[in-house]
Amino acid sequence: MIKAVMKGQAVGTDDSAKAEAIEDAKRKIVQSILGNAVAPRYLRALAPLVKRAPRYMNSWNVLDESHEDGKYSVKIEAYAQRRTLLRDAAYLVLQTMRERPKVVLLVEERIGNNVILIGQEETSVSLGEKLRKAGLEVIDTSHLLSNYTARELVAYMRGDTSAAARLARENLADVAIIGTARVVSEQSRPGQGMVTASGKITIKAVRARDAKLRGVRAAEATVRGQTLDQSGPAALRDACAKLWLDTFVDVVIATAELPPMKELIVSIEQPGTPMEFDKFFKRMARDARSGNAEKLRFTSQAAGFRISSDTSMGDVVRFLRSLPYSDEKSLEIVSAAGNEIILRTSSTARSAAD
Repeated sequence: MIKAVMKGQAVGTDDSAKAEAIEDAKRKIVQSILGNAVAPRYLRALAPLVKRAPRYMNSWNVLDESHEDGKYSVKIEAYAQRRTLLRDAAYLVLQTMRERPKVVLLVEERIGNNVILIGQEETSVSLGEKLRKAGLEVIDTSHLLSNYTARELVAYMRGDTSAAARLARENLADVAIIGTARVVSEQSRPGQGMVTASGKITIKAVRARDAKLRGVRAAEATVRGQTLDQSGPAALRDACAKLWLDTFVDVVIATAELPPMKELIVSIEQPGTPMEFDKFFKRMARDARSGNAEKLRFTSQAAGFRISSDTSMGDVVRFLRSLPYSDEKSLEIVSAAGNEIILRTSSTARSAAD
């Protein structure tokens, strides 16, 4: 719930004009909330929510009113249901996106004194399943385990927002969801044979592009069962059920706030030594970041980037031409088409394509 003050206006000087002026102010409140939440390109799709503005007002009252020159003007103070509005907006925005938002999800889970192995956490499984059903793309934990050690993933889970954003970028994700899940238990009275498990989940959504924290969510649940192995995971599932929807909204809105990105693959034929290759792409990633591009991942001969959708291939080619490969080698461009640029090392810089 947020408080908003807004002016509205309508043609006329009677009570019906006053009522329409009040409705105009309510619509402007909804437009303001949506305009601050998503990029302009999505606002047309959200027009139905503006028309239904009154349903998002919890209460309102008129602070000032006047009529002159055939128009009725009001100023209202209203309490708007921002959370509900953004939930509705998220589903409409998702339908207009060219690609589903991609999420990397890691939650450090502990049930009692047991630390749950990465890939076996109830929280990641349950939350990931709900987000997938809602329409997001969630990277499988098995993919992460094939590219990182467990120690590295734990470091990401315990790191700051910059670390979370880096993990997302390296895996072509738009948002990283990082958090903790804890379960504590209490034995029932002797003879009852029941265990009460209390689970608490706290997660944060971090946008990959700028490492901005876009939401922090927490939920708790308590379940009774015969053993902690039964009641602990059940408590975490119930907690996930309480926070998944707000997490979904955080991801969609975080992705919709900025212009869309497109993937670009840059590969090098005969890249030379791994040290030369690694040094070049690190420099490229560092320099490209100021040019509105983000490094996502490395392979043995290529780097993946996500760049602003309005960046032309010509701009990228000119940028690459400006980068030396090493002290002894420069680069020539073999081809540049679609979303892929192929480079070749050369002792003398020559361009094969513009």
